[in-house]
Amino acid sequence: MRVSNDAGPSWSEGSQGNMLQETIASHYFNNVFWQNDPDCVVLRDERTHLLAHEVEALGLWSGILGGTVTTSDVLHRLPPGRLALWRFLEPGEKGGATLPFWEEERRLKVAVRRYAEGEAWAALFLNPAAGAVTDRVDVASLVGQREAFAWEWGPERAQPLGKRSDLVVETVGHASRLYYLSLSDAPPPAGLTLGGKRT
Repeated sequence: MRVSNDAGPSWSEGSQGNMLQETIASHYFNNVFWQNDPDCVVLRDERTHLLAHEVEALGLWSGILGGTVTTSDVLHRLPPGRLALWRFLEPGEKGGATLPFWEEERRLKVAVRRYAEGEAWAALFLNPAAGAVTDRVDVASLVGQREAFAWEWGPERAQPLGKRSDLVVETVGHASRLYYLSLSDAPPPAGLTLGGKRT
């Protein structure tokens, strides 16, 4: 079920801003009545005004929610980094993310997805504003555990941050930060997608 306006090839309140608001507001029925469709993920680097970090932020947001993930871009024309992002978004496990701060007005939009294998989670922080944002978030508010091992995560990268009781999240405007959190010190499994599939 389509839940937002067209997500066009440039950031505006009527497209990407609306998509973020609507996916949050309608997330409670995602995978209950249907799969929410936040519109196509724009991955191309031609005929677009989206910057690389905006493309990644919007793709990760669509991918973590656990609804429909689609693109209308021609895949064989994508640059390698954008194709890696597309593969990283591949759905796998049934279900989706939780929005731990759904009732709060926060500067960063937050979605957390638990993985079936082991006690591990993905936590995504997206900055919808044009300006930079820094925020501190307790790990307990994300995963219900006082501490967890953390990695800054993404397609083809996992940078260890050690055992943390909180995360200090810094983003430029329209950017995101994705973390892999685990109760063990094992890094994200090779080939794990944001949607929980092992490729």
